[in-house]
Amino acid sequence: MAAAASGPPDVDVTMKDLLAQPGVQGYMVFNDTGIPVKWSASGFISKTEGGGGGGGGNSPIPPEVIHYAALVSDLQSKCRATVTKLFTDEETEDPSLVYFRLRTKLNEIIVAPSDGCTLVVLQSASKDDGEAKGKKEKKAA
Repeated sequence: MAAAASGPPDVDVTMKDLLAQPGVQGYMVFNDTGIPVKWSASGFISKTEGGGGGGGGNSPIPPEVIHYAALVSDLQSKCRATVTKLFTDEETEDPSLVYFRLRTKLNEIIVAPSDGCTLVVLQSASKDDGEAKGKKEKKAA
């Protein structure tokens, strides 16, 4: 019992390490019903609304986090259905969705579903990808 109380849980340590990665703005974990169970204070909560604490009634979960989880949960279920329709045939048993990424010019979201919960990571879109590609093209020329 003493070992469990000696430090933070593994999940907290892992999430802290995740937030320390360059470009990571925030994370969220929600259960199979789309209810957020863990999230970072940054990334998903609007700064213009005072940290998202207002307007949520008695809920300890900020409204922005609930909204984000609902949207991603819906997108995830559509992605699973699409993957199943596209990749199911007689040779494959069960095509399962491992993860998916959405990228805009400014941000990128990575969604990794698992049994019982889903991890969502929000990060800034790296400009290094374009710069690295340009450097490779210059070296080739």
